[in-house]
Amino acid sequence: MTTSRTSRARLTRLALLAATLSVSACAVSIKPPVTGYTCCNLHPYYDWVSSNNVLSSQFIEAGEPAAYDSIKRGYYVYGTVGGQYISLRDDNARSSEDTMRWVRKIIVDKDPRIELATWPARTQAAIRSGKVTPGMTREQVKMALGYPSPADTPNLAANTWHYWSAIDDTPIDIGFDTAGLVQNIAGSKPSLRMVRYPD
Repeated sequence: MTTSRTSRARLTRLALLAATLSVSACAVSIKPPVTGYTCCNLHPYYDWVSSNNVLSSQFIEAGEPAAYDSIKRGYYVYGTVGGQYISLRDDNARSSEDTMRWVRKIIVDKDPRIELATWPARTQAAIRSGKVTPGMTREQVKMALGYPSPADTPNLAANTWHYWSAIDDTPIDIGFDTAGLVQNIAGSKPSLRMVRYPD
């Protein structure tokens, strides 16, 4: 059984690599390149970060230097984060303009760690561990978990942000009160262990 899982994992990696190579073969340059810092903790799947943002325990920290210089088929964007090759994919884009708007939301000009350093120590610790805690603002949740998928949360002013967990493919709901602070965090027990900062 372990051998079967290992074989499947290798085949999946090879398929992803083949897809990446074929997609990147005819990419066109972005001029000027998009450079800056990761706005928030990003959750890659292998070497891809998707706008659907399925949460996992592995993430790229907010504030990593990033540079993106080519795009393919309107929604595959290629470049590096922290010197590592990480591609971006906007699964909700209808055009390359939509994709580039999303890319410029997650790759920002100002290092977010500057603002992070001004927040309370507990909030900083939660964000650095990729978790949220009651009382956090929307901006702090975004830095901790990244943007929720626009397909599930089209309006960031909504009272609830919907995320998905890679652990058990279940929803995680972050509820905000009328002041815009986290009031509750709902989801399966494994998902909550992954995203909720210990009390």
